[in-house]
Amino acid sequence: MDYRTEEELEYCNPPPVRLLWQSGPQKLLLSARHMKTHFEFAKKKHMKDSQTMRNKILWSDEMKIDLFGDNSKRYVWEKKPCTAHHLPNTIPTGKRGGGIMLRGYFSAAGTGQLLPIEGNMNAAKYRDNLDENLFQSALDLGFGRRFIFQQDNDPKHTAKITKEWFQNNSVTILDWPSQSPNLNPIEHLWRDLKMAVHQRSPSNLMETERICKEKWQRVPKSRIVTRVLHPYVTIEKTRLCVSCVSIVSEMFLDLKTLSAGDMNSSQMFSLIPPQFLLTGLSWVEDKKLPVSVSVLLMYLVGIFSNCTIVILIKTDQKLQEPMHILISLLSLIDLSVSSSVIPKVLAILWFDSTEISSTGCLIQVYILYSMLGLQSSLFALMSYDRYVAICHPLRHSTIMSPSFITMCVIFIVLRSSVFMIPLPAVTAGLTFCKMNISNSHCEFVDVVKLACGDLMPVIIYMVILICIFPGGDNSLMVFSYVKILRVVYMLKSPQARSRSLNTCSSHAILLLSFYISSSFPLYLFLFYPNSPLYLKTLTEALSFLLLPMINPMVYGAKTKEIQDGLRRLYWKIIFVLKWKNGDW
Repeated sequence: MDYRTEEELEYCNPPPVRLLWQSGPQKLLLSARHMKTHFEFAKKKHMKDSQTMRNKILWSDEMKIDLFGDNSKRYVWEKKPCTAHHLPNTIPTGKRGGGIMLRGYFSAAGTGQLLPIEGNMNAAKYRDNLDENLFQSALDLGFGRRFIFQQDNDPKHTAKITKEWFQNNSVTILDWPSQSPNLNPIEHLWRDLKMAVHQRSPSNLMETERICKEKWQRVPKSRIVTRVLHPYVTIEKTRLCVSCVSIVSEMFLDLKTLSAGDMNSSQMFSLIPPQFLLTGLSWVEDKKLPVSVSVLLMYLVGIFSNCTIVILIKTDQKLQEPMHILISLLSLIDLSVSSSVIPKVLAILWFDSTEISSTGCLIQVYILYSMLGLQSSLFALMSYDRYVAICHPLRHSTIMSPSFITMCVIFIVLRSSVFMIPLPAVTAGLTFCKMNISNSHCEFVDVVKLACGDLMPVIIYMVILICIFPGGDNSLMVFSYVKILRVVYMLKSPQARSRSLNTCSSHAILLLSFYISSSFPLYLFLFYPNSPLYLKTLTEALSFLLLPMINPMVYGAKTKEIQDGLRRLYWKIIFVLKWKNGDW
C-alpha cells in the first residue's frame, strides 16, 4: 500500500523508463529525530522562502578528492519509483589516503573560490580561511556583503572564535540541521570534480588540484541551476526519509509542477526570468552613505540646471531661435535619461533594492536607447544648424524655419521610438541562464551577456540600428563639420575665424562628451569583458550624472544669448519677489 499523499506523489513520479539513478547517495546514520529535523528544515521552514532570499545564499563545504581510488559514478537499479534513497540502494563511503582537501563556495549565480586546505583544519585556520576567501567569493558572485552564508555544524564552524568572527563581520548564517552533509547541493559539484579526476587520472596532488580548479571554474551556470539546484523532491511519509539535496533545490527554484523527467534547461529558460538582480553597486557596500549623497546632489543639480534652461527658452521671446529650441530639447532628453536610472540607483543604495522585474528592465532598456538615439539625432540636427549658420548665413532663417525644425523634430522622435520597439521584444525572446546584471541599471549589453542561446537575431538587429543611428547621424555631422572647417579655413581675418569656431565650440564639446560616454561601455565589453564593477559605475556616473549636469553649464557659459536670458530671468524673479513683499 502506498501511504504517500497526492502532493508527495507530484514530486515523486519519474517516467517509467527512468530506472537508472546515477551516483547512488551516500548512506547517512540518521535517527528518526534527524529525519524529522531535515523534513522540517526543508518543507516547513524554507519551502516558502522568496526567490530573492534563495538567490542570496552562499553555499560552502569541504571535500577530500582522492588521488588513488575510485571517484567514478555508480549505477543503482531502481525497481520501484522513489526508492533511490532506501538503504539497500545507497553506497557506503570510506576514507582513503593520498588525496587533497578542498573548500569551495558557490551560489545560484555561479562558482566562487575553490582553495586547497593544508594540514588539519581547526577553528583558527577556518576563521583565517573565511577572512581571506569568504568576502572575495561574495564579491565575485555579485553579493557584496549582503548574503546568507551556509555552513554545516562541524565543531570548528560553531567554535567560539568562529562565532565571534561572524558577529564582528555582520555575516548572516543560514540555520542548518545536524547530521546533514547530503543536504548541501554542493555535493553535486563535488561529484563533478571527482569524475574529472577519475577521467584524467592525475599522477600527483598538484595535478589533481589543477584539474579540480579547472573543472570548478568551467562549471556553467546553467549546470548549477538545472542540475545542482534541481527542483526534484522525494518524500516518503512512512519512513520520513527526505531526499535532502532535492528539497534544498526546491528552495531555490519554485517549480513544483515540473518533474525531474520533464524538466530540462531549454524548458526552464525558454522565457525571460521574472526578475533580474542588479549587482553593479556591490563594491560600495561600506561607502553607501557618501556615494548616495553625492549621487543625489549631482542628480538634483542636473534637474535644476536643465529645468532652468527649459523654462528660460520657453518663456523668453528672444530665445526662440532654432539652436536654442534644440538646446531645450537636449535638456529634456537629459532629464529623461537621468530620471530613468538614478532613482533606481538611489533605491539600491538606500534600501538594498537590487531586484528589478523583467518588464521594468525591458522598459528601462527601451527608454534609455530611445533617448540615446534621439540625442544622437538631435546632435546631428544641431550640427546641420551650425553648418547653415556659418556656410549660408543669409539663408539661415529661411532654411532653418520653424516649420522645418518642427518636421525634423517629429521625424527624429518617430524614428527613435519606432526603430527601438523591437529591442525589448528581441531581448525577451532570448534564452537566459543567468539573472545577475553586473550593473546598477539594465544596460542592454549586460542583459544580452546573460543569454546562453542563439544571439544571431540580436546581432542582426544591432547591426541595423548601428547603420541607422550612428551611421546616418555621424555622416551628417561629418559632412557639416567638414564644410564648416573648409569655410573657416578660407576666411582671411583671424577674428572672423575665432568667431566662427566659437559658434560651434559648445556643440563640439558636448558632442565629444556624448560619444566618449556612449563608446566607453562598448569598449569595456569588447576589450575588457571582465572589467571591475567600479569602471562600470564610473561610466554610469559620466553618462547619467555628469553629462546632464554639465550640458546646461556649457551652453550657459559659451552662448551669450543664454547668458543674457539668465540675467533677465534673474531680475524678473527678483522683481516679482519684491513686488509680492511690498518693497516696490
